[in-house]
Amino acid sequence: MFFTRHLNAFKIYIFILVISSSILIRGVPEFSVINFITYLFIHILLIYIGIYHFKITLYFVYFITGIILDIFLLNEIGPHILTFMILILVLSKLQRLIISLSPQKIFFLITLILFLSLICEMFVSFILFNFSFEIFNLLKSIFISLLISYPTFYFFNKIDKFG
Repeated sequence: MFFTRHLNAFKIYIFILVISSSILIRGVPEFSVINFITYLFIHILLIYIGIYHFKITLYFVYFITGIILDIFLLNEIGPHILTFMILILVLSKLQRLIISLSPQKIFFLITLILFLSLICEMFVSFILFNFSFEIFNLLKSIFISLLISYPTFYFFNKIDKFG
């Protein structure tokens, strides 16, 4: 079949990233939780494809996603792009080590990287733009990311089996 020959998991993830970014940029003011879940989902998706589907084109994907999130969410360029570019560099250096881990350890690693990247974004936002570093927002993001992480990884597992 022509369609499945050109469609693989990486392209599906990029498509999901574009759709999720569009939803986040458009926003749903009545339901701020949906915006927050989408924001965390994009972070989980970027970390996941950085670990399981590492390609050189991810540098470009991380760069563009960082710029888009910075411009549309913060009206400044800095926190997301710095965090994402550092993240992709670290993931590229640790690729051989990560591949040898079990799926459960990778799940915990992705969750840990998510928490660290959120802390890094908040810290860079505070340093560069004097945005408030509220511990409540960090705790809320940790709680919501713990709630959505397992269903998200189950969904990603189904996509990985597709292509």
